[in-house]
Amino acid sequence: MQSLTLKSFFNFNILLMSLCAMGDTKPFHKIYEAEDAKRDQLTIKNNHLGFSGEGFVEGFYNNADGLLTFTVQAKKTGPQYITVRYAAGFGNAVIILGVNKEEQEFSMPSTGSWKIWSEVSIPVSLKQGTNAISFKMKESTTQCLNIDYLSLGKSAKKSIKPRPRVATNASPTLRDAFFKPGGWEDIADAKAVGHKLIVTEEGEGMLINGRTGKTNNISTKKHYQDIEFHLEFMLAKGSNAGVYFMGRYEIQILDSYGKDKWGFDVLGGLYQRWPPQRGAGVPAKVNAAKKPGEWQTMDVIFRAPRFDETGRRVSQAFFKEVKINGQLAQENLYAVGPTRSSQYNDEAPKGPIMIQGDHGPIVIRKMTVKEIDLSHIKTKKLSPDEQRPLAQNGDPMIDMVAMGKDVFQNKGCIECHNTTTNDQIVKTGPAIYGIFQKKPISITVKESAEDHIVNLPADKAYLYQSLREPTAHLSLNKKDNNKAFLPIMPAFTPETLKDSEIEALYHYLITLNEEKNAGPKVSWLNKPKDEYNIWKDRGSVIVQDRPRMQRADIPGTSARSYFVGLPGNLNYSFDPRSMGISMIWNGPFVSINGMMNGRGKSNSIGDKAILWTQGTSDFFTPYLKSGRLLDRSFTESARADSHYVSNNLKFEGDYLEEVRKMDSKLLSVETSKGKLPKFNYEVEGNQLELTFEVLKNNSIKAIFNAQLKRDLSLSVPTSNFTDFTASVGTVLDGKWTIPAGSHENINFTAKRKSKLKKVHTAGVNSAPRENLLGQKVQWSKANDAEQKKAGMDQAYTLYNAEVPKDIHGRKQLFEPLGIEFLNKDIAFVTTRTAGVWKVVNDKWFLFSEGHYDSLGLVIESENSIVIGEKPGLTRLIDSDGDNWADKRENISDQFRFSGNYHEYLHGPISYKGGYLYNLNLTHNLPSNYKAGGNFMGTGGGLKGWMCYVDKDGNFSTFANGFRSPAGLSLSPDKEIIYTENQGEYVGTSKVFKVEKGKFYGNPTGLVDLPGHTFKSPEVQWDAVKDKRELAMILLPHNKVMNAPGNPTWDLTKGAFGPFKDQMFLGDQTQSCIYRIDTETINGIDQGVVLPFANKLASGVMRLTFDPKDKSLWVGQTGRGWRARGGAESSLQKITFNGQEPNAIYTIKVNAKGFDIHFIKAQDSQNFGPIKVSSWYYEDSRHYGSPEKGGRSEEISSIKWSADKKTCSVEFKSFKIEDEKVAGHTSRVYYLDLTQTSFGKTVGAFLSKAYYTLNSIPK
Repeated sequence: MQSLTLKSFFNFNILLMSLCAMGDTKPFHKIYEAEDAKRDQLTIKNNHLGFSGEGFVEGFYNNADGLLTFTVQAKKTGPQYITVRYAAGFGNAVIILGVNKEEQEFSMPSTGSWKIWSEVSIPVSLKQGTNAISFKMKESTTQCLNIDYLSLGKSAKKSIKPRPRVATNASPTLRDAFFKPGGWEDIADAKAVGHKLIVTEEGEGMLINGRTGKTNNISTKKHYQDIEFHLEFMLAKGSNAGVYFMGRYEIQILDSYGKDKWGFDVLGGLYQRWPPQRGAGVPAKVNAAKKPGEWQTMDVIFRAPRFDETGRRVSQAFFKEVKINGQLAQENLYAVGPTRSSQYNDEAPKGPIMIQGDHGPIVIRKMTVKEIDLSHIKTKKLSPDEQRPLAQNGDPMIDMVAMGKDVFQNKGCIECHNTTTNDQIVKTGPAIYGIFQKKPISITVKESAEDHIVNLPADKAYLYQSLREPTAHLSLNKKDNNKAFLPIMPAFTPETLKDSEIEALYHYLITLNEEKNAGPKVSWLNKPKDEYNIWKDRGSVIVQDRPRMQRADIPGTSARSYFVGLPGNLNYSFDPRSMGISMIWNGPFVSINGMMNGRGKSNSIGDKAILWTQGTSDFFTPYLKSGRLLDRSFTESARADSHYVSNNLKFEGDYLEEVRKMDSKLLSVETSKGKLPKFNYEVEGNQLELTFEVLKNNSIKAIFNAQLKRDLSLSVPTSNFTDFTASVGTVLDGKWTIPAGSHENINFTAKRKSKLKKVHTAGVNSAPRENLLGQKVQWSKANDAEQKKAGMDQAYTLYNAEVPKDIHGRKQLFEPLGIEFLNKDIAFVTTRTAGVWKVVNDKWFLFSEGHYDSLGLVIESENSIVIGEKPGLTRLIDSDGDNWADKRENISDQFRFSGNYHEYLHGPISYKGGYLYNLNLTHNLPSNYKAGGNFMGTGGGLKGWMCYVDKDGNFSTFANGFRSPAGLSLSPDKEIIYTENQGEYVGTSKVFKVEKGKFYGNPTGLVDLPGHTFKSPEVQWDAVKDKRELAMILLPHNKVMNAPGNPTWDLTKGAFGPFKDQMFLGDQTQSCIYRIDTETINGIDQGVVLPFANKLASGVMRLTFDPKDKSLWVGQTGRGWRARGGAESSLQKITFNGQEPNAIYTIKVNAKGFDIHFIKAQDSQNFGPIKVSSWYYEDSRHYGSPEKGGRSEEISSIKWSADKKTCSVEFKSFKIEDEKVAGHTSRVYYLDLTQTSFGKTVGAFLSKAYYTLNSIPK
């Protein structure tokens, strides 16, 4: 079952890759699967996913005798290419390629991991007709490969040229005995001088580990079993090396001359294992070391470990004797396993000699290895634990059969199931003998849900479901007229039966067969970890009894797609790019781990899911009046590759006009709880409503309501489906044509050609049932350590929220980055991946699910909000007041969106009856335009712009020049305020007031100006740098903020303390909150930044005041960018206890300096020194700017007000630079009060201030 699933999935991807990589005219090359080729001393495996067909071929590991031979058919004689798909996880693999018995040698580049498959194309000469192409290793080595398939033709991006094998008659040197000796060199003689070995004669005959005495370790080409070993070597003073027998067991080489006390680490000791509990080292019996610079000898008689036919260890590695300089250092010594720094951590019957070369200088004069047979030596009897072979990580392996038998007995399975051939034994459950075989057989069972008989493969997935969901399928009792056994078996949850125990059970059960069908009696595996369980995976979207929806970037569709999961493991996606059904599959729904982990990667359909649509056209894509299929790839491509991006950047027209020409739009999606979604869309004036369903009988069903101005044809993929029926219109040649007019409940059905292959989704039904009833909002006071770390005045207290669990009761990644209150009782919270939540009377309700990085919202009413998510603006409507959004209206998606991680939409905010939002630049988009910078760029489509959509849905651009505009708010005076992150063309983070049509500093997005491209002179930095707007606030990088979030204002009228109307702003990187107080001088805005809270739990992005208790809610994320707080996410709040804080209230500029306003009266007589310095930044193509033009400001006088609350600081020279240099920012003044009595009272964090000086009062 598994291999068929993987094969169909792989072939789909191969087809996609071939079409994309080769172009329309390049032929698809025939594939010869490795598992179908002739194998000699090689095996078929399927434990590294991503392979083609039924598996891949392995066994080249330390095996120069393994041979894989393909028989291929060539259409012509002469030079041509073959392509090999392979994995080489341990480095470049040197291979002998045989083509019709002519051999050539070449090196297959490392893939870096056995889980990564790669392709290379190789030129060969073939004859017309049958050819034999063979592969083997040049030498026995670990640097080998696994082979997936061979194909004729050049289909890989990489090609390598083989070279003929050249024989040599040159005499071998000591160096030639080793595989890849690297930095070791042939010499004729050397001597020790202090801690070094000096080469005294160049030539051959000896081997030194480089001129510096530190290089790579070396291993012999040949692998040995029992040996007599002789080594002659010289050390420098303090030098360290070792000989690893079989590459595993180290006899230490160390300059230990003269030591009267020693341990395992001196010359002749058996080094300890790693970690120590695996086995201690054994000291030498004597310290036989000679002086540094003298030649020394090591003589060893060694017996390799022995294993029986099952792989069980029957004797340990054994040193009969070790002599150092003729003295017996070890005798009858057992090595319980590989020692530290060994070449291998497992054990094997044979292995190389490895000599350590990376610890200190050593010269080898002679080395001899004599192969002997020490089988006659009687070694100690091993305990059961000692008999366990070691895995590659060095841990003892587990006999899964024995473990499974124990589980079968200990869990009580044996009481209900007969495991013998004696059919006279009657037990409660079905007999288990012969059911699970090494090659799964089909069994007949009753499917409880639909009450009918079905055939299923008795494989591991079936066993898993039988234990987790025992009533899903019932075995038939042959002794009772094939009636189903009673459903009395209890469900085993992961707590009562681990996944690893089910794995072991399976290994045991397949032994309960006659010999030809039985699995191995012993099966050694690494100590198992619990297998994947869908409900334990936080990224899995579990579908149980109702349809669920998720938006995500999944390859094969556009990133604006809607993915729908239906009960019964049946799923599909609707793609606005084509206004059609782009993917259909059965199996688990989707995994959004890509979105949830770090800087999100692509997501995927569920584990082992089976695609129904593979490389065909989408279902129901409309044909346009032009006769072409609708394709909205201009704004949402299914593949934003280099070609796509490059073409878009060459576009010289009006982007928005081109969008309007597409004359199509997704209008809304109806998402009533428990009902099938309905997609409403418009194409060239024709309106359609689609309800789509994937059925258990291997078919699909669609219901349309349509208002058509003309006859409309929809695409129907005929390659995968048949038996089309439509209640209206005709289906012919892949088109379903519906006549013009008004139509309701048009039914369309189609049958899938391929047979349904069921996927047993472990854990779906054993997961807790959904809970949509609400969860209590709970806060707990942060502990003293957290309070202290936050550094706030004692008037403020920090609280932590217990965030809601997901609907299955799982702890979820809850990143609350949009928080708005309607009133004291109702709030809405949007998250990056956990959906949209509504807070009603202190209870959390999941309001809408499956959203794609929602960072902000606007509340329209108790039952209607507008959210921003990466694909666009969406209105969520709860039409029946049950706290569940049953409709999603698409408000705005006119910008281009490819699913790039950095394509954030910041906002929206309300503005003049409509909505404003910001679009982030992209990062690492292929071929994107960076305007001369290094990182952030655009592929066109309004990245780096502020956009506006009015109440009627009309879209327009508002301003440009943005980079990463993460904060967007409307001030109490209805001014548009946005925050910008430091980077290219942004010397340090900033706060701006935005006006329509203005440019704010980063030129990258200007490529979207109508009539311009990235080559246009008008959009270059030198042409626009003097046009950029002036920031009202500069946020010094690292000192204050690195990545500012969303600002808010204290409108609590004193309920949160004395900071009325001041701006509060958090930072994602620094995990801090600052206050900002602005003033207007000579018509120019500027102000001061003052610290408020520090080192919160995670990265501060959203600040919102709660109208009920006037607390400040702090929404945080630490994912994607490191947050100083350390947590992946957090929701905290800060409350005010009514005490008067001791703080700087604000700082105002005067004609000669600054007035520092304190909340409390200060000790002016003993206040202490105030230090002031200043600097500016330079905006340029470079990523950020250092502080420039730094200077200490000379204070001429300090004066205090009568109430001791205001301190006026005057400077000897206080002025704005006479000449403004293009690219320079204004100057930041840093007022350092840490050494004053105030600073010593409140601490260093709260005693600093930063003023952005744009203008001085006249």
